[in-house]
Amino acid sequence: EDAGTIARELEITLTTRGKGKDGEKMPLAGIPYHALDNYLPRLIKKGYKVAICEQLEDPKQAKGLVKRGVVRVVTPGTVIDSSMLSDSGSNYLMTVVEKHNKNKKQNKFGISFLDISTGEFITTQVTDAPPYDMVAGEAARMHPTECILPSSLFKAQEFTDKLKENSSLIINQYNEEAFEHNNAKERLLGHFGATTLEGMGLENMSAATCASGAALAYVLETQMRELDHIRIPRVYFDDQFMILDPITLRNLELIKNVRDGSSDSSLLKVLDRTSTSMGSRLLRKWLLTPLIHPSDINRRLDSVQEMTDNTLMRYDLRSLLSGIKDIERLIGRIVYGNSNARDLVALRASLGVLPGIKSSLHGAGIKSGLLMSIKSGICDFTKLTELLEASIIDEPPLSIREGGFIKPGYNTQLDELKDMATHGKDWVARLQKQERERTGIKSLKIGYNKVFGYYIEVTKTNLSRVPDEYIRKQTTTNAERFFTPELKDKESIILRANDKRVALEYDLFIEITHMIADHAAQLQETASLIGELDVITNLAEAAVNNKYIRPEINETCNILIRDGRHPVVEHSLRGGFVPNDIHMDCDSDQFLLLTGPNMAGKSTYMRQSALIVIMAQMGSFVPASYASIGIVDRVFTRVGAFDDLVSGQSTFMVEMVELANILNNATSKSLILHL
Repeated sequence: EDAGTIARELEITLTTRGKGKDGEKMPLAGIPYHALDNYLPRLIKKGYKVAICEQLEDPKQAKGLVKRGVVRVVTPGTVIDSSMLSDSGSNYLMTVVEKHNKNKKQNKFGISFLDISTGEFITTQVTDAPPYDMVAGEAARMHPTECILPSSLFKAQEFTDKLKENSSLIINQYNEEAFEHNNAKERLLGHFGATTLEGMGLENMSAATCASGAALAYVLETQMRELDHIRIPRVYFDDQFMILDPITLRNLELIKNVRDGSSDSSLLKVLDRTSTSMGSRLLRKWLLTPLIHPSDINRRLDSVQEMTDNTLMRYDLRSLLSGIKDIERLIGRIVYGNSNARDLVALRASLGVLPGIKSSLHGAGIKSGLLMSIKSGICDFTKLTELLEASIIDEPPLSIREGGFIKPGYNTQLDELKDMATHGKDWVARLQKQERERTGIKSLKIGYNKVFGYYIEVTKTNLSRVPDEYIRKQTTTNAERFFTPELKDKESIILRANDKRVALEYDLFIEITHMIADHAAQLQETASLIGELDVITNLAEAAVNNKYIRPEINETCNILIRDGRHPVVEHSLRGGFVPNDIHMDCDSDQFLLLTGPNMAGKSTYMRQSALIVIMAQMGSFVPASYASIGIVDRVFTRVGAFDDLVSGQSTFMVEMVELANILNNATSKSLILHL
C-alpha cells in the first residue's frame, strides 16, 4: 500500500520484488538515499508523515544483520531540515483543546504554537463557541502547517472545517491522554525542569496547559530525542493585540494578495527589506499583531525615530546585519543533532558580527529604551567564536561522516592520524611511479575503492608485461587489477589511520556542538534581539525611502490623517497617487458614507485608512503628512460577497452572517470597513 502511495505521489516507477506470505508479488517503489532532500518535501507538503529509518549500530561491529530502526518521524509541523523551511516564515505546529464551561454558552479553548526549527513556543486561552471565530482567527494569523486535536474536536466537522476555511492546514488526530491536564502538566514540568507552572504563567490556565503539554508530547514522540532548544512556553492574551480576523487579513492583503495568494502587492512585500531571516519572521509577526497600548507602541516608534534620524548608524547596522545568518535555526539544528560543519561556519561568521553591532549602537549614543535594551541584551560570545575559529576550516565539506573539516592544530591525536594517512598516500604515489619504471607500463596506475581497497590496474594490451609476483584481484572491461603483499600491508596501515581520523573528527564535531548547545539559551535570546534590531532598522529605512512620518498615538477615539496614501498602491504608482484626508471620532464623525462611480477610489480610500492604523499600531511610520491615531482594538472588513454553494448560503446570507459577526463583536474602539 505504501509503495503504491509513494509511486503515485512522487511519480516514480512501481515495481515488484519477491513474494509475500500470500504468494503475491510484493510491490516496491524507492528512491536513492541521497535524493531524499528532493523527494521528502513533496511528501510533507501533501500532508504525509514520513518515518526516517537508519542503522542503529556500526556495521563493522555488528553480528549478523545490522540493526535498523525509526529515528524520527517527519510531519508538516515538525520539519527541522533547512531545505524544507521558508526563511521568512515560521513553521508552527498548532494544538487546540476544548474545556467545557458548565451553564455557559462559550467554552474555553487552549491553543499552542510550537516551531521546533527555532524553539519558539507560545500559548493562549480564549473563550469561543460556534462558528469558532476566535480559534480560526488565531489559526489564520499564525498560519500553522499542522494542527493536532484530541478525538473529540477532530470528529467535530464544523470545527475542523472552520480551521481549514482560509488555509491548507493539515489536521491530525492525536492521543486523547496527551491532552489530559495531569499528563500535560507533568510533561511540561519534566521537560523544563520546573516544580510549578507558575513560572510559565500557566498556573491558572488549564486549557492552555493541556494544549502546550500535548504539543510537547507530540514533538518528543515524533522526533525521538531530547529537544532542549525548545523554550519555555510564552503566554499571550488577545487583549494585548489588535484583533484581525481571517476576513480582514484577506481583504486588506496584509501578507498575501487576493489574486493569487502570493506576497506580491501585499503590505508585507512593501515593508520587508529586512537583512536577516529572524528579522523577516519578526516583521511578519508585528504586522499581524499590532499593539493596543500606547506606551508599548511609542516605545517602538521611539526606536524607529532614532534610527531614522541617525543615517550613519542605520547604514552601518544594515550593513552589519546582512552578514548574520539564521542563528535561531542554526541553534535548532545544532541542539537537535542534524547540523553539519557548514552550520558551524555560518554561526561563527554571525557571532563575529555581534561586537561590531554593539560598538555601532554604543558609538551612536542611543537613547531610546528599546535600542538600549537590545544593546545591553546582546551577549558576549568571544570564547565560543574563538572555539569555532580554532576548530573548523573555512570551507568544510557538506558531510561530517567523511572528515576533512577540523583545522590542523586543534587536536594533536588527529594531526598525527592525518600525517600517517597523508604519508601513506604519498607512499602509494611513489610506488606507482616505481612500478611504471620497473615494468615499462606507462599507463599503470594504483587506484582505490571501498570494495576492493588498493589495486594496481593494467590495461589488457599490457598484460604480457605484468610481473609474476602480481596477484590478480579483479577483471574489468578493459583492464585487469592486481595487488602485491607489500601493497596489501600498506593498505591496512593507511586505512586504519584514515578510519581512525574520520571517527575522531566526528567525535570532535559532536563535542564542539555540545559546547555550543550549552549556550543555546543565550544564543536564542541574542538571535531574538538581532531580529528586533533588524525590524527597527528596516522600518526606519522604509520610512526614509517612502517618505513616511511618525504617527501620534493616543487613548482617544479620534483618527485624523492628513494626506494619507495607500502604501501598496502608491508603491506601484510612483508619483501618481493622490493623497486624501480622513477624520473620524466617536461623536459627530463616527460614520462616514462614501459614494461615487466605479474605479473612483472608494475602496482604496477605505483600505488605506485601515492600513495606516495597523502600521501605526505595529510601531511603523505611516504614509501621510500628519497622523493622529486613537487606539483601535479591532478592524473589521466586509468587502464584496459570493454564493457559498457548499453550505447552501446565498450571497445575501453570506453578507448577513458577516455583518452579524461585526455587530456582535465590535466595540467603541473598533474600525469597520463595509463595502
